[in-house]
Amino acid sequence: MTFWAFLRRRECKNCKKEIRDLDSRICEESVFTSPGILAIILLSLSYTAIPQKRAVQPKIPHSKLKKGEMPLIGRRIKNRYYLLERLGEGGEGTVYLARDEELGKYWAVKRLSPDRREEVQALRKLSHSMLPQIVDYVQEEGCAYLVMEYIQGKTLEELRRKKPCSKKQVILWGIQLCQVLEYLHTRYPAVIHMDVKPSNILVTEQGELYLIDLGSCALSDGQSCRRRERRGTAGYAAPEQRRGEADCTCDIYGLGKTMEILVGGRMRAGRKLGKIIRKCQRPQKERRYQSCRELGRELGRLNERKRHHFWIVLLGLLGGILAGRTLVVQTVREENVQPEEVNVQEDFLDRYTKIQDQIHKGMLMEEGQARRLVFRQSEKELKELLDAAKSVREKIWLHLSLARVCREQNKEKEAAENYEWLIGKDWEKGSISSEYGMYLLEKGKREESQELYDRVCKDSGRYEGDLFKKWEEALNEK
Repeated sequence: MTFWAFLRRRECKNCKKEIRDLDSRICEESVFTSPGILAIILLSLSYTAIPQKRAVQPKIPHSKLKKGEMPLIGRRIKNRYYLLERLGEGGEGTVYLARDEELGKYWAVKRLSPDRREEVQALRKLSHSMLPQIVDYVQEEGCAYLVMEYIQGKTLEELRRKKPCSKKQVILWGIQLCQVLEYLHTRYPAVIHMDVKPSNILVTEQGELYLIDLGSCALSDGQSCRRRERRGTAGYAAPEQRRGEADCTCDIYGLGKTMEILVGGRMRAGRKLGKIIRKCQRPQKERRYQSCRELGRELGRLNERKRHHFWIVLLGLLGGILAGRTLVVQTVREENVQPEEVNVQEDFLDRYTKIQDQIHKGMLMEEGQARRLVFRQSEKELKELLDAAKSVREKIWLHLSLARVCREQNKEKEAAENYEWLIGKDWEKGSISSEYGMYLLEKGKREESQELYDRVCKDSGRYEGDLFKKWEEALNEK
């Protein structure tokens, strides 16, 4: 062995044998006997093998998945409704936003159990201005899907998380919800919502109220549900719902709990509203209000009493200074007037709801003489109701409805007059202006729409609503 070969000679640290590979420090035979090297090999194998095993997941049939195990986003229902995103969790499943690839519209789709065909057939016959329209029912691969009208807005749950709602607002919402629930309960067979709660009540940018998520509804023959199923949300469901028994008073229980949550608890509700809320939530259903009409009247009386309370006290005090008996006389007179005023308010709401139902039916009709007659009659009735309206809020509702009815009849001048009246009242100015501006663009009046946009931004600044942003995008398009 030469001197240079001796210097370059390397020995294995374990067995002292000569290593031919000068870059190695251990011979091939000692690799698997060295504890350090063995540990390195095992560690490297753990980093390479384990993720591969975890990435392989068994394929589970979609119809056998439990609720919440796999989202349906990206799936196409009936080869038509493409599910885009998750909107929220309903009483019996998740609600998704879907795009109708045939019509180009957006719908809300909820997955149901496949044995709900009878309830769905009853829901498709409903027509109310505070209910989303049911447009389709799909059964495929052992699942059922309810396709409903998609309504944009915020739920009362989102609003109350920011701060408790005022008692006056809660009472007004309660009166409106009593009307739509009374409509459901007076169908044949009666329709029970079964899941009345703040997250199922939606308010649009125009201030319109909707009772959504009809997927939990049940049918009743007047005594109890036809199917003994446990539906509803814990905390809002009546005690008998947990036993699979339910009737119309279950919705009254849920409405009472909803009003309690919205107002911030019974302590904030006050004595009179708190008394109504407690009666709604009696454990024994016989001790609750037996109809939503009865509950609506109680809330209406409370609303009227609050409206006139200031004037009663003021007139009573002035009268008490002039004559000791005037306070009592004034109070008695005011109490005697209240039932008539409540009846007037109920008559207005009844007539307004019927007109809205009529307009909604007209929207679903095909173009023709019958559709034109419906809108003509609706316009006439709205104008008659507007002449008799007393409060500003009632006039706002009527002017908004008139603007939309005139749009459907291509009465541009009358529609513009109603929109301008609403903008002048500064009520929901951003959403009303956006709706009016988009209407002007549809009619090819880009300059007038741009002038309206500049005027609104100058007077009130830029708004952040979705409809306002769409209006801006449409104006910026060339």
